[in-house]
Amino acid sequence: MIGHVLAFWTYGEYVYLNQDVALCYDDNYFIPVLDFRGTYSDAYTLLAKMIWKLHPSILQQKEYYKNVLDISSVYDGIQIRTGDKRGETELIDGVRIMQKLNPEENVCVFVLSDNYQQILKLRASYPQVKILTLCQTTENGYHHQEFCRLSDAEKKEAIVRLLISVDILLESRSFVGSITTGPSVFIMKQRLSEPLVQAVDCPKSELAFSLFQTIDIRGAIFRKYSSVPLDSILR
Repeated sequence: MIGHVLAFWTYGEYVYLNQDVALCYDDNYFIPVLDFRGTYSDAYTLLAKMIWKLHPSILQQKEYYKNVLDISSVYDGIQIRTGDKRGETELIDGVRIMQKLNPEENVCVFVLSDNYQQILKLRASYPQVKILTLCQTTENGYHHQEFCRLSDAEKKEAIVRLLISVDILLESRSFVGSITTGPSVFIMKQRLSEPLVQAVDCPKSELAFSLFQTIDIRGAIFRKYSSVPLDSILR
């Protein structure tokens, strides 16, 4: 109920949430036109990869950003979400996420973040790691109402940086995110089978189950593990 109220307050109209749609995650799905038969997870990955195709102009910008940042051919990745996410769940500090990643010295780590202070904190805590991001120095956490007041050009620029950041993380060697944040969930759903793709707030053994649950269930799983020592959360 709270989710529906918040959605109506944000968008001014009734919005369907994912818990409004009944899905049988364990069933096998058959899509004749794609000659596909498999689980919901398999279908999601297939369709996501079909849909996620960046426009050529954005791909050019991606290559430009990668050259400017000097991203190495092999790199790791994480996501840090702050801002108005606090209204939905407890925020996870970037250092804790990096601890889960446990990067090697001199490795390159690309960070998707909405808060440049988190980037500065990571660089101070991990001086031996090359930490790169498209987060702007002026960003101090994403707040939707503030975003809505931006000009069309400013909105487009921010969204393009987000799309490029997600695309870069889809290609990283390893990734650590949260089961409560949209980009992390999108990335981890497609890379479930990869051993180096993990959640900071959910054991790897429970990740396949957790990612395809509704936000209220994922929130409960988050609360169960968010304060647990990282050594106790199995990789």
